[in-house]
Amino acid sequence: MTALERVVLHVGAHKTGTTHFQKGLRKGRADLEAAGCALYLPSDLRPAPRLARMLGVSFQSGRRRDDWSPALPEAMARGKPTLVISEENVLGPLSGAAEGPMERVYPEAAPRLRTLLCGLGGVPATVLLSVRDPGRFVLSAYSQALLAGRGGAWQAFVARMPVERVDWADLAARIVALEGVAELVVWRLEDYPEIANAAVARIAGRPLPSPPWFAHDAAHQGLSAAAVAAALAAPEGARRKAAASEARQALPRSERNPPFRPLSPGAEAASAAAYADQIARLDRMARVVRLGKAG
Repeated sequence: MTALERVVLHVGAHKTGTTHFQKGLRKGRADLEAAGCALYLPSDLRPAPRLARMLGVSFQSGRRRDDWSPALPEAMARGKPTLVISEENVLGPLSGAAEGPMERVYPEAAPRLRTLLCGLGGVPATVLLSVRDPGRFVLSAYSQALLAGRGGAWQAFVARMPVERVDWADLAARIVALEGVAELVVWRLEDYPEIANAAVARIAGRPLPSPPWFAHDAAHQGLSAAAVAAALAAPEGARRKAAASEARQALPRSERNPPFRPLSPGAEAASAAAYADQIARLDRMARVVRLGKAG
């Protein structure tokens, strides 16, 4: 049986094409297994705390459990040299505490990843992270909140999750500083799916043939302005969840039903400028590789 040599942790982020990418990995599971990868997707790891139990750790205590042993990650690898875990919930909640404005995106990411790395017993990990324009990220999170039956008015939502607090370079710095992270591989949603096969090569440790694993529609379509209005007309909870889902189908984004765009042109421009600065900072970081980088 081959010993576990490397780990790949694909941690999302949420709302950055992650479900679409995971669907592609599912299509390519047999090829990845043949390349020496034991692949775990959310359907293999949920509900929580299944992943934590598999690795013998506790996210609550941040430590290994008493029953941890080096045999646990080896068992997950099933005799393969590479263990691949794709689970965006590893980063924890997007904004932390529900009350008050978010201080930084994914405030629990570093301690949760540190716990997971502890369970891996020192095997070096490559972490994969996808990002997107902060304003569009918050807008997508808002749509998802409505589809979950929550959300409320946009202004209240964005007050709790300010666009300017979404700083991907800050998140990357926290991840790459963790002991056990060999490298952080980043890509922008704006460069996806063109970079998908390059991401697969990072997972497999070598280039693979380029099958059409990623030639499928987006997993989650955003809401039109009319669909948002229909969702907000329903009471919060199960009725709003049903209304949002029905409105997304009945009032899809189109020329007739323009997308929900609550940010002013000035706010959109400010978000784009902040995003460009964050990407420039990422590009200067040691042990950070960005796929799709020009030149």
